[in-house]
Amino acid sequence: MKSTKEGDVLIFEPEGRIDGTNARDVETAFLDKVRGGELVILVDFSEVDFISSAGLRVLLMVAKEVKARSGRIELCSMRDYLKEVFEVSGFNAIFQIHEARSDGLASLS
Repeated sequence: MKSTKEGDVLIFEPEGRIDGTNARDVETAFLDKVRGGELVILVDFSEVDFISSAGLRVLLMVAKEVKARSGRIELCSMRDYLKEVFEVSGFNAIFQIHEARSDGLASLS
């Protein structure tokens, strides 16, 4: 999974599907960075086509780890049908979701 840094913000850019086939790899990638001290994270969903319950679980686990370390994690650039998944699951109450990457960066900076 691609990640870049803009100022103090680590931007994760997952692609394709986040589901049972790759959830563990995605979780490991996130947690390695968090445990390495990256505590201000923006997840850019612009290239994500699908997220399953396994993918949602990964985000929840990462959010718990980030918050336990007094960090922040926010999401951006989500397609409408993915926003719907977050709304139906209640995850929109857990994560701040921004329309654009620039909005997320402004919020976290």
